[in-house]
Amino acid sequence: STYFEGKGCDKAKHGYSRDHRPDLVQIEIGLLVDAEGIPIGHQVFDGNVKDMATVLPTLKRLKEDFNIARCIFVSDDGMASEENLTALTKADYEYITSLSLGNSIIGGELISNMPAKAQFKRLTDNLSILTLRKDGDLRYIAAYNHDRARASRRHRRARLEACIDSVRQLQEPPKLRARR
Repeated sequence: STYFEGKGCDKAKHGYSRDHRPDLVQIEIGLLVDAEGIPIGHQVFDGNVKDMATVLPTLKRLKEDFNIARCIFVSDDGMASEENLTALTKADYEYITSLSLGNSIIGGELISNMPAKAQFKRLTDNLSILTLRKDGDLRYIAAYNHDRARASRRHRRARLEACIDSVRQLQEPPKLRARR
């Protein structure tokens, strides 16, 4: 997404602001890239469109405008609705997407049976993976990045400390104001 200061175009609308500027209108930009990451096309969406709603029109465009026969669609779980994954499969496109572990039945099962980190295969200095499960053509792969894990722990700890501070403030007796 990109936001506008001043007057925007007709597609500029208030929406989820990744730039932390909910006060400004924005547009959403979809970028299509080849295997080397070179842009081959783009599409501009209304600024209030949800990411999930951009997939079907983009698939149509890949087939009709670019005649793309093979595609690997990569996304986070915000775009991986059942409808979108079904459409990708029907188009004979492959996909890689994240799975919301806390909000899915399969995610819960995978977490409850998570093997020790020692079983993961190291790919790079900060990335290890392990195939957890195969269901036909679907594979569920866990990835572990110690840098991200450390940052997530710090973030959780900071949020927890802020919550504890808020509860302590609620428990303190109200301060009396001095009268003049």
